Amino acid sequence: MTDTPQKAIIYCRVSSRTQEEEGHGLQSQEVRCREFAATKGYDVAMVFPDTITGGGDFMRHPGMVATAGVSRCATQ
Repeated sequence: MTDTPQKAIIYCRVSSRTQEEEGHGLQSQEVRCREFAATKGYDVAMVFPDTITGGGDFMRHPGMVATAGVSRCATQ
C-alpha cells in the first residue's frame, strides 16, 4: 500500500515594489514555500499569487479568495 502525499496550496503576496527589490517577491516566496512543502512530504497542487498593494482587507484579494475557495472545497 502506498501513502498518498498530502496536498498543499501556496499563497504568495507582495504589497510593495520594495519587497520585490529586496528579494522577497512572489518567486522567492514560492520557492521557499515549495522547499518547506518538500521537507514535510507535501505535494503542491496549486499556487495563488497576489500583487495588490495598498491597504484594505487582504481576504478580498483575488489570490486569497481563490485560496480560501479551494481550501473550503478540499475540507468538505
